[in-house]
Amino acid sequence: MTFFEDIGDFIRKVPPFTRYYLGISIFISILVTFYILPEEYASFSLKGIFLRLQVWRIITSFFFLGSANLGFIFQISIYYMGLKNLEALFARQKYH
Repeated sequence: MTFFEDIGDFIRKVPPFTRYYLGISIFISILVTFYILPEEYASFSLKGIFLRLQVWRIITSFFFLGSANLGFIFQISIYYMGLKNLEALFARQKYH
């Protein structure tokens, strides 16, 4: 197997919610890191939401974990472990 096949297998094994949440979080953080998206557009601001009608701030604030740096990598790994365990816990429960 090649390196990219190993990464693809790893990503496919991650539970769906965890995969999408972390994927969007990494994407938004990379956009902010490379100055494609201003940081103030990704953060929560009541003034921006109500006065400037920037309603995307409600959603992006849940996904923005900061600029991509060493602390960001630790944050992503902690989110990965926690969300994966939480998703596995809810997957075991039966709902009627």
